[in-house]
Amino acid sequence: MSPSDSKKTLSFLPGQYAAIGYYRHGRPSPMRCFSIASTPSQTEMLQFGLRVNGHFTKGIAKLVKGDKMTVEGAYGGFIMISPRDLDTVFLAGGIGITPFMSMIRTATTNKMHNKIWLLYGCQSQDDVPFFEELMHLQTVNPNFRVQFFIGNGPTGKLKDAEVYPGRISPENLDVVVNNNYGNKSFFICGPPPFMDAVTSMLD
Repeated sequence: MSPSDSKKTLSFLPGQYAAIGYYRHGRPSPMRCFSIASTPSQTEMLQFGLRVNGHFTKGIAKLVKGDKMTVEGAYGGFIMISPRDLDTVFLAGGIGITPFMSMIRTATTNKMHNKIWLLYGCQSQDDVPFFEELMHLQTVNPNFRVQFFIGNGPTGKLKDAEVYPGRISPENLDVVVNNNYGNKSFFICGPPPFMDAVTSMLD
C-alpha cells in the first residue's frame, strides 16, 4: 500500500507490527494485526506479510487499487537493539519470516555490522516467501546468511541455496552458534507449534 499523504506515513521500527482493517460496501472490517515487512526508510510503501486462509485475509485479497484501508500502530518490542544484538540468530517458520524481512532489509541498506543467521523452516519448496530476495540479500550483505529447512517433498527449485530436509534440529543450532549459545540473541517467529518446538530446543 502506498500512503497518499506523507504526513500520514507510519512511524515504526523493524520487527514491529500494525493493526489493519479495510472497507467492504462502505462498512469497516474488524482490525487484525500483521507484521510489517518493509523498512522505515521506504516511506512510499508499507508492506505486510500474510497468509490468505481465513475470512479476513480473503477479504484483503479481494481489495483493488484505490480501496480504503485503516492502519494503526506501530506496536511491539520484537526489535534488534545495539549493542545487545550484534550476534543474532533468527528462527522463522512460514509467514513468520515477515518481521525478519524488515530487520534484514534494514541491516543491509544501512550497512549495519550485526551478524545475522536466518534459519527458515517451510512446509514445501513452493511455500517459501521472499526466497529470491533472501538469496540476493545474502550476496550483498556479508553479515547475513540463510539456511532453509523444507518439511516435505523435493528441494530442487531452491537453486544455489543452503537447504536441509526436515525441521530445524538441535544439531543445526549447535553448528550455527559453534556450540556457544551464551553471547547470541535469538529471535523466533512462526506458528505456535514452531515457536514451542524451537523454544524447547533453546531451553
